[in-house]
Parts: sequence; C-alpha cells; structure tokens
Amino acid sequence: MGDQPVHEEGAGGGDPTREPVESVNPWRPSLEQANPDSDQESNSSSSSKDSDVDEGPLSVLCWNVDGLMRDKWRERAQAVYDVVSKNSVDVVFLQEVVISFVIHLSGCAKEGDYSIIPGDTEGYFTAVMLKNSRVRFISHEIFPFPTSTMMRHLLAVKAEVSGRELYLLTSHLESMGPKSEERVRQLRRVLRRMALAPAHAAVIFGGDTNLRDKEVRRMGGLPGGVADVWEELGCPEEARYTWDLSLNDNHQFDPPATPRLRFDRLLFRRVEPRRSSSPAAGSAAVAAFAPLSLRFVGTERLPCGKFPSDHWGLLAHFQLWAERDEAGLDATDALQALDVSGE
Repeated sequence: MGDQPVHEEGAGGGDPTREPVESVNPWRPSLEQANPDSDQESNSSSSSKDSDVDEGPLSVLCWNVDGLMRDKWRERAQAVYDVVSKNSVDVVFLQEVVISFVIHLSGCAKEGDYSIIPGDTEGYFTAVMLKNSRVRFISHEIFPFPTSTMMRHLLAVKAEVSGRELYLLTSHLESMGPKSEERVRQLRRVLRRMALAPAHAAVIFGGDTNLRDKEVRRMGGLPGGVADVWEELGCPEEARYTWDLSLNDNHQFDPPATPRLRFDRLLFRRVEPRRSSSPAAGSAAVAAFAPLSLRFVGTERLPCGKFPSDHWGLLAHFQLWAERDEAGLDATDALQALDVSGE
C-alpha cells in the first residue's frame, strides 16, 4: 500500500467534477405518507432519536444489476429486491441501473421501508438504496466524470446511522481494457472524495470498478488510510471473481469466452482507533470501523432461466465503533450474530 496523497487530476481552479444536485429524493416516501397522523417535525425528531441506538453490524450490498440487458428484466429486478429484502440490507450500491429498474424497485421499496437515490433518470446510471429504519438520509450530490465517454459519474450520499456520520459513494468506472487510463483517473477522483469527508466519519465506496489489479499496482496501490474490504478480510477465494462467465451464462460471446475478474469492489476509509473506556478492555485501542464479512449473493438461477445479473452481488457487514461500553457488542459477538446462510 502506498502512502502518497491522492490528488485531483485536471487543471486547477476548483473541482471540475463538482455539479451538485438538489438534495431532494423523488423516490423517497414522504414522512406524511409514512405517518399521516404526524407532522414532519415530530417524525424527523423521532427518527433522529432512534438513530442513536446501535443495532449491530451495518450491512452493505454492492451490485451491478445489468439493467441494460432487457431480457427478463422484470424478473431480474424483482430478484434483486428480494435479495435486498431477505437480507434486510441497510445500504445498497447499484450500478448499471435504468429508469425501468428504478420504477420497479421504488414500488417494492415503498412497502419495504427503503428509499432510492438515483444518480440520474436518463440512460444508465448508479443508485443508492437506504433502509429507512436504520439509515437516515441527509443529502446527496452527483459528480460527473468530465472526461468519461460512457456517461460515468460518482454518486455521493451523506447519511447517519446509530448517531454516526456516514458517507456513501458509488460509481461505475469506465469499461473495457483500452480505457485503463480513464478508469484510473476516475478512481483517483473517488479516492479524493473519500479523503474529503470529515475525519470522524465512516466512509464506504462500492462500485463496479472494472479495475484490473495491475492498474491499482501501477498507481502505487491504494493510499494510506483506505483499504479494500476483500483484501482486508484475507482475500477469500469464494468472494473473488464478481464477474465470472465460467459460472454465469446470462451473456453469450462469439467466439465463446469465460473471463473471471474482480470488477466489483468495496473500499472503506479507516477511522483512527480510539482508546476504550471499558474497564474490561483497559487502555487497549479498539477498531472504530472495520469489515466483518464478505460473500456473494445473486448466485442462484431464477425460474426464468437467468441469473439476477451477469455480476454477482457483494454483501459485506461492517462493525461500527465496536467498544462494548458504547455499542454493547464487540466484533466476535457481531460475527456470531450474523446470519450468513442463504441469499
């Protein structure tokens, strides 16, 4: 891992990617709809109060849902939501979303207590889903990549969970081998955004990066303070190839090809360990924010004959500020509490 700082590329004079979008989510159910007998102010206060209660590990799903593939899209969109709902995922990063997918998911989400924050409404784009009972949405911004030829952008969401600030970023970096230079340029912009979040906040990026390992090595590795969840958990082979055409036959190539690549990645910014005030822990430093587990979802073939996507979904769990005296749960307890069976 390199320690070099990540610098924004391009000419000086401000951030050329900055095009803030109004922080109003058209797919978010209004508080009046959720509780017609209460006003917005009282509901907001209640939600904020509930967010201070720790509810264990934070679940995060990253998935390129292949919305551009029209074949069996309704069945596949429903399958994506079913995985989210069954696992009660707190935060969902979606890539290659199209408006029909968003409309379908939003219909399910209103019944399932989820909000959807889309990165666009035209073409294909990214989106973030939040479980309202766990994660409080604050605002979002969209940063188009100015030199992308594929309409790629970074979607950044500010939220709060268990009383802690949470910065959530997702992107679909430039595709195809010849676009390596642009892909690395976009990754540097993502890393810069991660670095700009307040030091005390938890920061997670999830996306279809299209990265090859050699590209990360060529840029000197990830900067100090940022880690790849897969690497942090010991590089589990069973969660390696997120785009594995030796197993996933949603797309057929001519001539036949079965590439296996780790395109989809979750990155997180380390938070400095704090000294525990628990008598049992003494003065030992405890991890403030760390991944606990990582596995694939969406690996079962649907009755329609397709998989939900040509990518497997990456489902991770994170421990948030693991002191017993604050959260009442340490990392060992959290792992034992996770239900990692099924999808």
